[in-house]
Amino acid sequence: MHFIHILGTQKQKGAAKRQFKDYPSPAGTLAYIAVTNTFDGAQLPAQQAKILQISKGASMAAGESNEHIFLKLVLSTEGSETSLQIQRILAGVQAVAMLNAKQPEWFPVLQAIDIRNEDQRVWVDWNMSLQNATKFIHALQGSKK
Repeated sequence: MHFIHILGTQKQKGAAKRQFKDYPSPAGTLAYIAVTNTFDGAQLPAQQAKILQISKGASMAAGESNEHIFLKLVLSTEGSETSLQIQRILAGVQAVAMLNAKQPEWFPVLQAIDIRNEDQRVWVDWNMSLQNATKFIHALQGSKK
């Protein structure tokens, strides 16, 4: 069974509501997408997509709350062993990105990523104040504002 739901969970009914009950959208969400059972047997192109293939489903929310912008990703897995494996892979990707960052402006952005697992879930949270996000954008543009 494949479900894709975009922008909020409040208006879901029936099977979709039951399917997405474990994928709540946080307060302040501006954009939300959740998918379940779509990666089973999928022919995904890159080796990195193996994370998606061993996931049962995922949700992603982006928004603004309390003067911060956020991006939240939740991956569901078959078991705690799989969620731990995914957490370790993502933490490794984060570490490699930090080691290879050519511009120092990227360090606060990469350090703002929190990756953790709980039972059959992997949570990836990125949260940055609007002020720091604005500084980051100006730094990338070469502005001193």
